[in-house]
Amino acid sequence: MKNSKKCGISFFFICMLLIFAGSTSVVAADQESSVCVKFNLSDMEKASNTQIFLYQVATAQIDEMGNLHMKPIKLYEDLVFDHYTEEHAPELLEQLCARLQHPGTVPEEELTLAPVSVKKPEADGTIAFQHLNPGVYLLMKWKDTEPKKLKMLPMLVYLPNYNQQSDRWENTATVIPKFDWEQDTKPNEKPPTVTDSKLPQTGMVQWPVPVLVFVGLLLIAFGYGCNHRER
Repeated sequence: MKNSKKCGISFFFICMLLIFAGSTSVVAADQESSVCVKFNLSDMEKASNTQIFLYQVATAQIDEMGNLHMKPIKLYEDLVFDHYTEEHAPELLEQLCARLQHPGTVPEEELTLAPVSVKKPEADGTIAFQHLNPGVYLLMKWKDTEPKKLKMLPMLVYLPNYNQQSDRWENTATVIPKFDWEQDTKPNEKPPTVTDSKLPQTGMVQWPVPVLVFVGLLLIAFGYGCNHRER
């Protein structure tokens, strides 16, 4: 009787733990999320008109086991967002960006995916994307947007994300993208013209002039002598 009672109590606590764990994931997946983007640039004045585009590429869902799962949207349904690693990032980001169209290049109704939000940095060099649904987000700057010389590597943000230090799920994320200013290129200078010594010379050179003058004087003297003898 006591054993059955102990088993019942143990079963009750196990159920409570499972419910608590599941409810924690559900709360994390249901709460509104936000992303703070920080510009790690020394000269923010030059980057004050930078437009950062935010796209949602997957939605957060809780499966039957209470695990958090990132389901791709229709445009990316062939891609996998679960078990994301840094080694996996370059290839995944390349595929994500390749399927997007720049807003303004085609009518809005023809866009493959419209951005959730487009913002510029505040005076303190930060952008706050708020009131977001849980899921996976792509942050990027289009190359042909101002300032055109400022390049940014696209990046993915998972919401919610697991913080190992605090051992808890968090619905906010602070990211510092990698920015880089493109260096100014100097105009191409024309290389100096090199004269090929083997080329045939087409103009009159200066050195025969004294020789011709000397020969002319000799001819004049010779002619004068001949004329004098005839007389």
